[in-house]
Formats: sequence, structure tokens, C-alpha cells
Amino acid sequence: MKKNKLIAAVLGLALTVTATTMSFTTNAFAAKDKDQYAGVGSYKAFGIMQTSTWIYRDAFDTDSSGFKNKDYNSVMNSTSKKPTKTKVIDTQIDGDGDYVIAFKDLDLAESKDFNMLGISTNIALDSKIKITAASASYDGTELTSEFKQKNDDKKYVHLMFINQYDDTMKDKVKNNVPADGSTIIMKFTVSGFGYEKKVKDSAEISTATATPAPTPNLPEDKSDVTVAPKTPAAQTTSADSNDGGSNVGIIIGVVAAVVVVAGVVVVVVVRKRKN
Repeated sequence: MKKNKLIAAVLGLALTVTATTMSFTTNAFAAKDKDQYAGVGSYKAFGIMQTSTWIYRDAFDTDSSGFKNKDYNSVMNSTSKKPTKTKVIDTQIDGDGDYVIAFKDLDLAESKDFNMLGISTNIALDSKIKITAASASYDGTELTSEFKQKNDDKKYVHLMFINQYDDTMKDKVKNNVPADGSTIIMKFTVSGFGYEKKVKDSAEISTATATPAPTPNLPEDKSDVTVAPKTPAAQTTSADSNDGGSNVGIIIGVVAAVVVVAGVVVVVVVRKRKN
């Protein structure tokens, strides 16, 4: 009876150590990424827009007009200082896969051109989470699949399809705005989580598809382009190890060690029974 209790105690210890180690890993990852959320609550993607007549929606971390502004869920008219009728469709990012955001039923107050169009996220530039492909289109017509990191933001991933304030991007894309009532679709592909996304695309984006965004043709100046390197998935960088990659090895090592100890106890008990 005492021998059976000893075996049960060892196996129970193995389960306890495993659970504790996994909990430590999860908490460490959350603490490391705390600043990346910047009050948003999770990884998210927001549409960026600015027209030549200052119909706009800024990047989420813009001081006065970003996420903390009460009207951030709208596209604003700088003349009237009121929200336009354009509907904003953002998305949460919760795993590897393809995502869609949109500006639906555009209300651009007779604007003719875009100054900016892109995707703003609260993913840190040095995170292991990467956007590996993206494209922008409206009413079924593709604008571009080329993108570049917003040149005046060095902290978060903000990918620009049109940015007339960046000399390397200026006039690279036909930047005429579509007609009022149109829908702009921005698709992008995320990797680095190590598991598939759970969030579903908004049912309101009727023109979006589930197909991956095309691989971009990178601009000549590649220094600021946030594109994941084409390396095998098993490889990691030093930044990756801080995101919890190295902790996986710790978990496996601890569990293996405890299981070995449990096995030795069982073998000893069985031998004593035979004697």
C-alpha cells in the first residue's frame, strides 16, 4: 500500500511541475508584450486613411487622434470636425492566418486623391509576429500589393500602401480615391504565433475572400519594410527567444526529468515485489 502511495505521489509531482512551468511561461510572455497592447487590449489592426482634403483616420498610437480619441472608430472630416458616414471595419489578430479590414461605404467629401492608405497595428516592430504579405483593393480592383513601414514610426508595425509623405513611396501607386459608396479592402497575412487564428472575418465585408494576400514586390529601399525573412519556421532570432521560444525547451526538459524519476521509482517498486 505504501509503495502504491509513493508511485502516486511521484506522478502527482510530475503533473504539478508541468502545470507550474507552463503557467510561468504564459505569464512571462504576457508581461513582455504588455507595452505592445498600449491600452488596446490585444493585437489589433486598424485602417489608416488620409485624403488630399483631410478626410482622415490616423494610426492607432497618434497622440490626439488615435485609439484613445472618442471618435477613433470613425473616419473624420477635418473641416467639419465630425465623423463621416464611412464605416470602419477593424480586426483582432489572434493567430497565424489571413485577415481583412475595410473602409466601407466611403464618404470622402469630393476628395480626389489619397495622401495615405495603410494598416496600423499594435504589434511591436521587434516582435516575432510579422505581416508577411498584404494588398489593397476597392470594388474588386487591386490598388497594390506593395507596402512599406510608415517612415515616421519606429515602434509599431504600420504598413503603408500609399504614403505621399515618404519620398521613396511618393507617386508609386495611382492614388485617386474611389467614388463615394465604394469599399476599400485591405488584406494581410500574419505569421509568428505558431498556431492558427480563431477570429472570423467580418460578415460586412462581402467583397473580401479567404484567399491569401499576394506576396508583395518590395520597394527598392528595403531597410524599413517589415517583412518576415524567408527562413524555416523552426528557426528563431534572439528576439524570438524572449517571446517564449526558449521556454518551450525548459518545459520539455522539466517534464522529461520528472517522468524519468517516476519511471525509476516504478522499476524499483516492481523489483522489490519480485524479491
